[in-house]
Parts: sequence; structure tokens; C-alpha cells
Amino acid sequence: MTSFGGCEIMPRNSSSGWLQHVSSGNQGEFIQDLSRGMDMSQRKEKPTPESAMEKLGIYISNPRYPSYAVSSVRELSFTTGWSKPQKPTELARAGFFYAGYGDFVRCFFCAGGLRDWEPHDDPWVEHAHWFPKCVFLLQNKGKSYVEKVQRMVEDQKLELQQPHEVAAASESSACCDVSCSGGHPTQISEVITPLIESIPALSVMEMGYSVEKVEQAIQIWSRDNNGGELRAVDLMDIVFKIEDGTINISDPELYKEEKRSDMDQRIEENMDVDIGSENTANRGMVYFSDDLRDENKSLEEVSGVNSTQNRSNEISELQDENMRLRDMTTCKICMDDTVSVVFLPCGHLAACSQCAPALRKCPICRMFVKGTVRTFLS
Repeated sequence: MTSFGGCEIMPRNSSSGWLQHVSSGNQGEFIQDLSRGMDMSQRKEKPTPESAMEKLGIYISNPRYPSYAVSSVRELSFTTGWSKPQKPTELARAGFFYAGYGDFVRCFFCAGGLRDWEPHDDPWVEHAHWFPKCVFLLQNKGKSYVEKVQRMVEDQKLELQQPHEVAAASESSACCDVSCSGGHPTQISEVITPLIESIPALSVMEMGYSVEKVEQAIQIWSRDNNGGELRAVDLMDIVFKIEDGTINISDPELYKEEKRSDMDQRIEENMDVDIGSENTANRGMVYFSDDLRDENKSLEEVSGVNSTQNRSNEISELQDENMRLRDMTTCKICMDDTVSVVFLPCGHLAACSQCAPALRKCPICRMFVKGTVRTFLS
């Protein structure tokens, strides 16, 4: 995965200059606008009032490509010419639209471009890697997500800078695997290498867990699940057990025994509950007289109508309250996602992070939007 500057077909206004595409022989060289470069993460900017407000979570910048501010429009750009494994829906949700050639995509907000997509590349991760200052990215994923991706990239760079040490460590771990399990190191590496780059593994690492711990969890999972589908929930369960010390990493068979013992314990608990409830019911039937049964039956007939009406009224009130709460927290544009962006200066919370960049006016009061703030409902 690499970033690119790209070229702009239509001229920009005088404030942002021109983006030119200069041909040199058979290869094109992309020249970035000096006043507003395409790659925001590679420019050194002087402190401005705008950057000071962004530190407080207030964003006043506008999309560089407002015509692609709607997610469905970005998704339509991938209709023809796109052949990479990344799904257009995922790319559009991450802010990218198809440039129309090769595998070049561009963010509608920060104008950052990406190309050379690999099968395991995740659009959000690559967006946070190359363009960490993108406002659309920060409003959708948050600053903590971007920082985690940046730390992961730095760790990968450090590993690449020390290839000999990494190779020696991998050889020693492979020897340990052979001596402990009697298996073949090449088989273990063939299983772990593709899985460590899978989406479930990356999701666990994004939560702050180290690559080594995730590799240990994958190793235990692969020995216990032959040909199964790897899920992030399974990896997290194994990681928790490793941290608690309930799994012996060197002997994965113990993990299988623990899973079986947990299953047996749950079955026994369910059987105890069923037997206990049955005994209680039998004892109750012995002392339940015919007169008391008839009295209760008459009381139920008298109060049955009132209780049914009260119950129906309560259900109706709960449904109305649920509809009101859902209307308050649903985006007024897509009517699907939860509201998460406050418009300034009016202060209305009316749109989700996907729809907010496309709005120039507040959908409630029609006041011009001069800034936005990411919010969290709790």
C-alpha cells in the first residue's frame, strides 16, 4: 500500500492553487500544490487558529471533493474498473472514491490518495496510516484509533530495521515449538502467518494487544480448530485466558480439556436447575388444596381483564417511548446510523459522522454550518 499525490482535472480557485500533471517520458510525475498538499501528514504546518480548535475537537475545514461527500455516490464510483478484493462499500464508508484508473482511490475530505492495494489491506487502517489528520477519519474512528494504528506502524518499522534479530527470534521460537509439540515449524508458520494479517487478528491488535500475544492465541486456536473460521471473539477469549494464566501456552491440549470441563460444568448446572425446579413444584402440589385452587381461579377471572388492559397500556407506553428515543438518536439524513456530530454554531445534534460532511446547512434550523464536534451518547 502506497500513497500518491494524484492529479486534479478541474482547476481550483486562487486560494488553493493548481494541481498539475507533468509528463516526463513514459512516466507521469505528480506535483503537489505547495499551499495545500495532497498528503496532509507529510507537510509541516504553522500553528493556526484552525489547528488550535482541532485540538479541542472542533473542526471547521470543508471537504476537498464535496461532490463525493455522500457515501452512496462514492460507492457508485467503483461500478466500473475496480478489480481489487476490497469491497466498494467498505472503501466508500472509509471516505474513498475511485479515481477511475488502476487501483487509485482518493479521500473526498482530505484528498489523500492510495494505490497498490494488497488483499489484506483494510481501508480504515490504511486511511489512519497515511492520512492521520483527516477530519473525516477523526470524526468516524476517533483520535485513539488513529494513535493505535500509528503505533502499530512504528512497531512494524522497528521490526524491519532489525531483520537479523527478528530472524533469530523466529528460529528460536520455531525450535521451541518443535521440541514442545513434536510438529514441523514450517507447518506452524504457514498457519500463523496468514492469520496474523486477518481482520480478526488486526481487530484484536487494534485494542492494544501485542503481536506476540495475538500470535500465541492464533497458535492455540489453530491447533484446536482445524479448518474453522477465525473470529475476533475466539481470539479475545484465548488472550484473556493467557493473561489470567489459565492456559498453558506450551501445552494447548490443556486448553481443550478446559473447554470440555467448562461445557460439562454448564450442563451439570442446567440439570441441577431443572431437577430443583421439578422437586419444588412437586412439593407445592402436595400442599395445594382444592379450595385454595378454586379461590385463586375466581380471583384470576375477576382481575384478568384489568391486568390484561394494564399490561397492554404499559406495552404501548414503552413502544411510544422507544420510538421517541430512537427518533432522537437516529441520523436525520440516512435514518439509519446514530447521531454523533454536533453542528456549530446552532448546536443541533442531527447527523451521523458519515452524513455530516455533506451538509452545508443544519437540517433542523437551516443555519449555515461553520464547525462540527464529535459527540458520544452514553
